[in-house]
Amino acid sequence: MIERVEVGHMQSYNLRDRLDVTKRYTGSFRGMRFLIRPVGDSKEEARFEACVFPEPFNYEHTVEEKKTYGTFPYSEEGLDQIHVWLNKMYEERQKDWKDALDGGMMAER
Repeated sequence: MIERVEVGHMQSYNLRDRLDVTKRYTGSFRGMRFLIRPVGDSKEEARFEACVFPEPFNYEHTVEEKKTYGTFPYSEEGLDQIHVWLNKMYEERQKDWKDALDGGMMAER
């Protein structure tokens, strides 16, 4: 299970401030990589977009068919929802993550 603190160290770093600077937060967990970034053209439209995809490649080098997206409120509650969603994606796509760790994606290249 992915711990809440691993989804951005909110208490330590204030994820929203960090995202304002970096425009994205990335991480990985047992074969599953993830990207969290703010989307929207204004503060009023701001939301978080999260994406999960298998290792070994980064977001830009992973084919779109391997990615799963979710959109969440740009708030503390949205970060909590991302935490729950990431764990759900890990459980639902365990075969993908295991294949990634076993080198399955390398064979497809």
